[in-house]
Amino acid sequence: MTLKIERNIPIPNRGSGPGRHASEETKLARKMKPGDSILCPNEVIYKRIIKALSNNKLSYVSRRTDDGYRVWRVDGRKSKGAFVNHYAAEVRRKAQQLSNGRVAPTL
Repeated sequence: MTLKIERNIPIPNRGSGPGRHASEETKLARKMKPGDSILCPNEVIYKRIIKALSNNKLSYVSRRTDDGYRVWRVDGRKSKGAFVNHYAAEVRRKAQQLSNGRVAPTL
């Protein structure tokens, strides 16, 4: 076989051709809504599911059960109330330190 150099051949788009299709686990993970869960009977499927969720930037929680692994899709957004409570606790902590005279006033 003789090889030859060719010019002006366009590069095909990425993802075309065989082997570039989403797996069943990826398709399933993309369909999940917050509150949905999947029971994975073995560790291989479990790892595929959490990898698909992670790659698609979807929040999840998983637990090992007697039947295998269970993966829940969660909302992932932090509530405004949690932020306000954290900030208020931080302000109280700094105020306490100031009243004890241990820290210079840098609020």
